[in-house]
Amino acid sequence: MQALTPAGILALPVPVLEQTIRPAGYYRVKAGYLTTLASWVQQHAPGGLASLADADAGELRHELLGLRGIGPETADSILLYALGKPLVVADAYTRRIGARLGMLPEGTTYVAAQGYFARRLPADAEMLGEFHALVVRLGKEFCGKRPRCSGCPLAARCPSVAAPGIRERSVPA
Repeated sequence: MQALTPAGILALPVPVLEQTIRPAGYYRVKAGYLTTLASWVQQHAPGGLASLADADAGELRHELLGLRGIGPETADSILLYALGKPLVVADAYTRRIGARLGMLPEGTTYVAAQGYFARRLPADAEMLGEFHALVVRLGKEFCGKRPRCSGCPLAARCPSVAAPGIRERSVPA
């Protein structure tokens, strides 16, 4: 689909772009962020994102964080998934699961969680992408704000399973 390129995104009339991304929620705001990112990509990588593969991850991250609507999680996701930079994406699922497993203190910041996992995992982009994808799946299926511990693949190793204060989500039979 042509609209999946920066030029395609920028060529779409704003109402069409908004309707296209409507299922993502906050579509009006996100449409603006998306056009900002598409403009940045066109300016910095006219040959496509692959042309940035050899660029320094720290410098790219700094530039991405300077764009309106791009925070640490989004910048790191772009660098990891689109450019193959070996970065840990320490999203809310990562921090919640890390805390429930006793690896991180409750309320750990993005930077602290990212550092914790970066020191313990190999700097391999493919593996870090798979790690993040599995964490997201675990978070969505089992370890949400109200966890569903029954059937969780980590339940036997999780000190939070029987912890007071964690109300398990019931699952319809």
